[in-house]
Amino acid sequence: INAEYMGTDNIEHVSFDAILATSKSVCNTVGSTALEVVIAFDCSGNRSHVAHVCLPLPPSSSPVTIIPDPSQRFPLFAVGNNASVSLSNKPDGTPMVLILHGNSFCWNSFARNDDLDEYSYDMLCDASRKGRTTNPGPGVLVYSHSTVENLVKKLSSASPQNPIPLATACDDIILHGSYSRGQYPVGLLIPTPNDNEGFIAITTQISWIGSEQSDPSFECGVPRPGNGSVELNIWKLNIPPVIN
Repeated sequence: INAEYMGTDNIEHVSFDAILATSKSVCNTVGSTALEVVIAFDCSGNRSHVAHVCLPLPPSSSPVTIIPDPSQRFPLFAVGNNASVSLSNKPDGTPMVLILHGNSFCWNSFARNDDLDEYSYDMLCDASRKGRTTNPGPGVLVYSHSTVENLVKKLSSASPQNPIPLATACDDIILHGSYSRGQYPVGLLIPTPNDNEGFIAITTQISWIGSEQSDPSFECGVPRPGNGSVELNIWKLNIPPVIN
C-alpha cells in the first residue's frame, strides 16, 4: 500500500489488528481459513486512513483482497494521529472494530463549533456538513466503533475526492465521538457475554497536561488536567447499528 494513494509522501504511524475469520466475517468468501485485518495509517497533516484486508492463510491460493482499492487514492477516515485498532468477535461470531485517534476533532465544544458561519446556534451535524471536522484539536481523543462489515461498506462507498472525514458523530452506521483528552491512546475491545449488551472498551493514554481556561479555543468538555501520567479507563460502548 503506497503512501501516494493516501495523498501524502509520508506515513508516520501504522496500527493494525487481526482475527480469524468466522462465518459472519466479510472474509469468509476467500477460503476456509483467513485473517480479517483492519489497518490505520496516520499520515502527515493529521490525516488518518483505514483499510480492510482479507488475508488467506496457507495452503489457500485465494487472492488477498484490500478495501479501499489500493490502486486508487484512499478516502480520509478521520482527522488525527497515533491511531489504535482493536478487533473482537461478538459471541455469535460477528467481528467488531474499535479505532482510536489522538489530536482529532472535538465534537463536544460549543465554543469552537459555534462560529461555523455568521449565524449562531448551528446544529452538531453542521460541523460535518460545513467541512469543519478537518480541524484537529490538541489532545482530543476520539473513538470509532462498528461492525467490520459496516466499516467495509463505508470504505467501499466513499469517494476519494471527498475532503470530509468518513467518521463523524452523525454517521448512521459507525459510532463516533470524543471521549477524553490526552496523548498516545491505546484501546482494547472486550465482548460482553450477552450479544445484546455490547462491548467494553479498555483504553490507556498519557494524561492531558494543561487547562481549558488557558486554551479556550480548543475547549472540549471538562477533562481533568493531568501531569503526564498513564491513565487506564474502562467504559461501555453502545451497540452500533447493524445495516444489512
